[in-house]
Amino acid sequence: DRDRMALKLQAMEQHPQGSVAAAHSSVDKSSALSKTKTTDKKSLSKSSKFPSFSARPKMMNDAAAAAASVVKVEKFSLHKTLSNLHEATISKLALHPTRDIICTASDDQSWKLWNIADGELIMTGHGHIDFVSSVSFDAKGAFLASCSGDSTVKIWDFAKSCCVATFADHTSVVWDVCYHFESCTHVVSCSMDHTMKLFDLSRQKCVQTYRGHVDSVNAVQFQPYSNHVVSASSDK
Repeated sequence: DRDRMALKLQAMEQHPQGSVAAAHSSVDKSSALSKTKTTDKKSLSKSSKFPSFSARPKMMNDAAAAAASVVKVEKFSLHKTLSNLHEATISKLALHPTRDIICTASDDQSWKLWNIADGELIMTGHGHIDFVSSVSFDAKGAFLASCSGDSTVKIWDFAKSCCVATFADHTSVVWDVCYHFESCTHVVSCSMDHTMKLFDLSRQKCVQTYRGHVDSVNAVQFQPYSNHVVSASSDK
């Protein structure tokens, strides 16, 4: 773990303008501010196509198998509480797809990665200039998407320890962001401007704007094993 932290700190030194800081303790007060104009196309996949889904996995179509896989839980109990993680309200969290790591987004304009087992702070990301409203890992856990009250969507590369793309296509607060559950090249976002937007990260641009709601769009999600997107709005 110490060697891994040393590598991340070394990456920070190589990217002095980077906005991701590695940490050794559960309190972070010295993370570097980033310049969010950085864009590195080489760090993103060349493919810009959605995966095709001719059929869902067998379990998805087998009701009996699905029912058999359900574990009956009769009682829940509080296992652990992590407190004082941010300086302001925590608005969203996301679980890493392959590791016991959680990401929190906060009104203090930052996101943070935490080790679930011991509550240790792993990394902090600064760069948004307003509250961070949502975060989403890509399917491999190598990138993080974040959105903010500053009307932007940002893509963060953990290997490079910096923000690699910033999209400012929305005209108001961006409430939610979501990576495609399998394709690491597509992100969808939703905003108070009544729209959803689809971003192709390999082309570094917004490729589609979805309209239909007549009020703020507050949540967005890709449907698993499909290319469908669902959204929720204040228009009820």
